[in-house]
Amino acid sequence: MGSSGTGSFGDLRTPSTSELCLIAIKEALLEEVALSEYYKNQYKVPEKGHDVEVSDSTVNGRIVVISSSSMDIIGFMPSRYSYLLGCMKKGHRYAGKVVFSGASPIPKVMVNLDAN
Repeated sequence: MGSSGTGSFGDLRTPSTSELCLIAIKEALLEEVALSEYYKNQYKVPEKGHDVEVSDSTVNGRIVVISSSSMDIIGFMPSRYSYLLGCMKKGHRYAGKVVFSGASPIPKVMVNLDAN
C-alpha cells in the first residue's frame, strides 16, 4: 500500500530547457484580453476553436498570442511562460486553438498551444 519509486530526488527531475521547449501548453489563460487589439477591433472574444499562435515579436517585453487569421493580438501569455522567448530564438514555434472564451463579466480566453 506504499508508494513506489527510488526514494531519491531524481524522481522529481525538472525538464531541461530544450525539453521544455517541446512540451505542449494546455489551458493557458491569457492576460489583458479586454485591452487587446482583437477585442477592441472585433467587439468580442474569439470563439472556441479559433486558430491562434504565439507572435515572433513581443509587446513591452511580453509574449503575445495572436489570431492566425487577423494577426490581431488576443492577449498576453502569463509570465510563467517567459521561457518561450528563448525557445522561439532557437526556432521553435507555438500554435494552437482557443479552448475556452467568454466575455462576461470580464473577457477571458484560454488556449492550448503545440510546439513545432
